[in-house]
Amino acid sequence: MRLAPLENTATWIDEFLAARKLEIPDGRALYAYRCKSEEFETLIQTLKQASPVSAQIGPIAARAFVFYAAEWWQRRFDGRRWAWEPLLTSISWEVAHYPDLYEPIKAAWGWWSIDLVRLPGSVRYLGTFACQGGLPLALIDKSDNRVTKYLRAVLAHMAAYRQFVEDPIDLARDQQHLLTPPTLRRDYVFRLAADLIEAILNLREDIGEDGNEDVLSLLDRKRPEWRRTMPLALEDTRAVRMLKGLLKEAVHSRSSLSSEFSVERFLRRTDAGWRLGARVRLPASFPTEELARQLKIPTQALPPRLEMRLQGARVRVAGFYIQQSNQFQLAQDTRKSVELWDSEACGEIVLRCLAGGEIGEPIIPRRGSALGALPWAFRSADDGSFIGEGSVSNRAPEIIVLVPDGCTFECLDSSNVLPVLPNKTPAIEPEQVHALNRTIRSIAEPTAIHTDSGCCVIRPSETHAVDLEYRLSGKRFYDIESASALFLETPVLRVARTGQTAQKVPDDEVSWRKTGTGWQSTPDTFGLWDVRHLKDGQLCYLDRVGLLPPQFDLKIDPGTDMTQGHLVLIQAGNIRVVGSGQDSELSVEALRVGGDTRVHVITRNGAAPPTQVALRLHWSSGSVLAVQVPFPGRGGRFLREGARSNVTLPLMIFMVCVRWHSRRIPVRPSGSRASLRRLIWVSCFESRTFAYLCASPV
Repeated sequence: MRLAPLENTATWIDEFLAARKLEIPDGRALYAYRCKSEEFETLIQTLKQASPVSAQIGPIAARAFVFYAAEWWQRRFDGRRWAWEPLLTSISWEVAHYPDLYEPIKAAWGWWSIDLVRLPGSVRYLGTFACQGGLPLALIDKSDNRVTKYLRAVLAHMAAYRQFVEDPIDLARDQQHLLTPPTLRRDYVFRLAADLIEAILNLREDIGEDGNEDVLSLLDRKRPEWRRTMPLALEDTRAVRMLKGLLKEAVHSRSSLSSEFSVERFLRRTDAGWRLGARVRLPASFPTEELARQLKIPTQALPPRLEMRLQGARVRVAGFYIQQSNQFQLAQDTRKSVELWDSEACGEIVLRCLAGGEIGEPIIPRRGSALGALPWAFRSADDGSFIGEGSVSNRAPEIIVLVPDGCTFECLDSSNVLPVLPNKTPAIEPEQVHALNRTIRSIAEPTAIHTDSGCCVIRPSETHAVDLEYRLSGKRFYDIESASALFLETPVLRVARTGQTAQKVPDDEVSWRKTGTGWQSTPDTFGLWDVRHLKDGQLCYLDRVGLLPPQFDLKIDPGTDMTQGHLVLIQAGNIRVVGSGQDSELSVEALRVGGDTRVHVITRNGAAPPTQVALRLHWSSGSVLAVQVPFPGRGGRFLREGARSNVTLPLMIFMVCVRWHSRRIPVRPSGSRASLRRLIWVSCFESRTFAYLCASPV
């Protein structure tokens, strides 16, 4: 006997619950019932037979309909406008006046023990369907789509700021700029994202550090009920693939959330006082094509093994990579991070890639740009992580700021300007950080910090936090060193929000200043310049850069011995070159030859040749730029070999620490020139260590 539509609907609900050993709903989210595909298809046919007459929907049909609507969202929603029409059309229901459905739907939600999503003054029926359905599968069809990137950004944001908000939906809303199409920028999507990421973060303690491939089975063993908390269709391979990736990133959320070179700066109180640290993160793997793009070389030019070094006052190895298929994998037992401190931590952090000689252009890691002259802001939580410089807004209730000398403070409210932090005792009394020549302060209220370049505003406890990264983009010149980044053209200031491509800062918000002059729209000469971003009266960015002529280049013309040689500054313009005046053992003489300038450098009185020479470049406009260049003596440090940067050291000193029985060990280090012949003899005696070097000249 054929059942009536009402009986069909009631039978489907009873059988659905019985399959889960239930007689009535137990109040779980609808996605947690894990509706099977065959059950969903049967429900479609059942509801098609139960089409309401004159929009009168019965209580049994309403119960089945709300469950279907949630499942339809998860299985069929493709990112277009979320509306009643496509949902009702899918089961051949014709309802002219949607509000007629509201009362039976309310009653149906009550039967399922589900609370409706409410906003001030309204109930969100479609939003409730979405939140109960879970993340739509069509939106996670590819691992690199926008929704996946959005969820990764929410994960990072929640890992950092969950402690500062009552409801994590606020943190999911912060990252909405990553969601496309814009129709997804709705509170029910933010709620789904917040619930998903919070569930993932709650599970990470049960996952091994390596996030093994059988992570779901591991969770099944440790937390049998974990699947009920996950707003995903876990029988779908797309959802499982995305979930595994997010779980792995959650485990490593305190180390690295992205497959890129990055820098994390932080503030620490030690026995020696406050110190600034920087942690350079190395990804465990790096796509071959992306690495070639960053190095600005063809993919086929990449060798199978690479060494990453940190450039600075003390050159050090950061890690070794080995090519495997289309990825470069970090070698086992290689550190995944390197820490720098104090002055090294606040300067520009540069990675150089070597394989015998240097490969490609240097890499500036994400957030590796130097900290400038503005105040530096840090969270006052235990990790003391860097927030930004200049004007910042953050959810942290208290912000620690490292302030340069000469700044003044005013505490702001909505109507006027008050003295700094009135009637409040800061958690950190103003204290000098001698290693950085700055004063540390704690700020718990919106505060203006006045500098000679503009006003920075620090806003703790903000309801919306935006993570910005500034970077100057242009043709860099790395072959000589300076306290500021050197460009062969006027760089463009760009700013990026989390997960987005950097955008050019509008020209009318960027201004330039030469030492001793006022601000102007663009630089009009070479030398040292300050550049700032001033928006709505707030100073957001300030840096100092060196500008060189567009065709500028450096050539080394070695002398006849190690004590002297020439530096040739090619296409340097109308320039005067002098020594720094701090080294009395060097003589520097410059001579114009055509459009170039030849600089003769020689040591005085038989002094040992240095590695570098400090020079001051003076242009006719009055601009000055202090630089350091390689000493050009025969056998010194050469930076030019054809068109590539290179380093050759005919005389190398190695400090070897070995505790061994008495023996002589020949060591033949590989050099960047085959003609470079070096032989190191290391003599090691038990209970003492020393090394001496024998080297033949080039």
